[in-house]
Amino acid sequence: MTIQRMELMPGVWLTIVRTSKFKSSYWSLRLMTKLSADTAALNALIPYVLRCGTAQLSDLDALSVELDSLYGGAVEPVVYKCGDIQSVGFDASFLDDAYLAEGETVLERVAQLLGDFLLHPATRNGRLRREYVKGEQEHLLQMIRSRANHKDTYARHRLVEQLYANDRYGLSRLGTEVQVKKIQPPKLFTRYQDLLGTAGIELFYCGSAPEKRVEFAFLEALMDLPRNPDRALPRSSAKRSTKGKVQRFSERMGIQQGKLVFGFQYGFGMNDPMYPAMLVCNALFGGTKDSRLFRVLRNEQALCYHVESALIPGKGLMVVSCGTEETQFRAVKKLAEKELQGIRHGAFDAMEFRAAKQSVIHGIDQMLDDQHLMSLAWQRAAACGEPFDPERLAEQIEHVTEGDVTAAATELLLRGVYELSGKEGDGT
Repeated sequence: MTIQRMELMPGVWLTIVRTSKFKSSYWSLRLMTKLSADTAALNALIPYVLRCGTAQLSDLDALSVELDSLYGGAVEPVVYKCGDIQSVGFDASFLDDAYLAEGETVLERVAQLLGDFLLHPATRNGRLRREYVKGEQEHLLQMIRSRANHKDTYARHRLVEQLYANDRYGLSRLGTEVQVKKIQPPKLFTRYQDLLGTAGIELFYCGSAPEKRVEFAFLEALMDLPRNPDRALPRSSAKRSTKGKVQRFSERMGIQQGKLVFGFQYGFGMNDPMYPAMLVCNALFGGTKDSRLFRVLRNEQALCYHVESALIPGKGLMVVSCGTEETQFRAVKKLAEKELQGIRHGAFDAMEFRAAKQSVIHGIDQMLDDQHLMSLAWQRAAACGEPFDPERLAEQIEHVTEGDVTAAATELLLRGVYELSGKEGDGT
């Protein structure tokens, strides 16, 4: 496996992971811009509308025929949030040229198709088609409304939204129902043109093709992209913790199992020298099934149905999520704080420490076995404004000491607690 990263033109970056490990090639094209309440819903809608058709393939039937001719590949619209950054565009998977009959290729056609989705959408009278906008508008509304159906994810989102109510990171990647309902085709088209002219662009390819061939294919596909010497990839900001009051939030909903979420701020990004130690600290605390929280809260005390912790490097935040009975909220909080204090004081043995390091390294290996996870890893790094080198990160993990982990744990400052419990009288 070889990794190459290059700037194709100002603000347009391409990462190429060349490998023969996979039968499919994987592509992603992302427009990256700062989250804003004024544009979040518009930005989120754009890739879904663009995916409805191109100037030459103006409906789903024509697109289906084209994809079939490319051996059944897939192109999907995507919307992500990486810290303060909203990332919108397309992910695609197609049979790698190495597995086609001799003399057949799809690489250049795939790159061109992605370029056409972005730059040459299906239009009528020079504007995005109204029926496509309205149809995808309703789809986006359904996605927003469905958030509450997945209570674990919903609880994490609600903590973030309230904890960062005065920060870009508190905004939803999809916008709000009110914002989506207000979108009109002319305004969406104007925002689309603005994004094309100003947003940073992150491209990713994983497959067996030579780097120069991939580079030229993308350059050809993006030939009509507006040139802007000031275009640049935006960066998410993370600030180190300062002492402050813990914010507490609670909601009631018709649920049978309570949700408890903690937000610990540490306030530095992937480029900080302490970041590898924070990865190990997270694995030791709640990031694996061998972690302190999982072992004590779930297995030994039976206080939680599930418990896990995860880092959000774009904001320097650790989120701990628990599924537990409302009557156990107080006990869970007390034990979670006790386990974190133990790590801060080095109350873990060499076997635990080594297992935590190995789990982080294993996670890097798993990422390199999944093309989608790879694309997300490089996207997150781009949002943090830092290069991503998985081999170097694994080496840094190996050199993390027990003292490094206790120092990282000391950086964790509890900033918010969110409780989601059942309605009064519903039996919870």
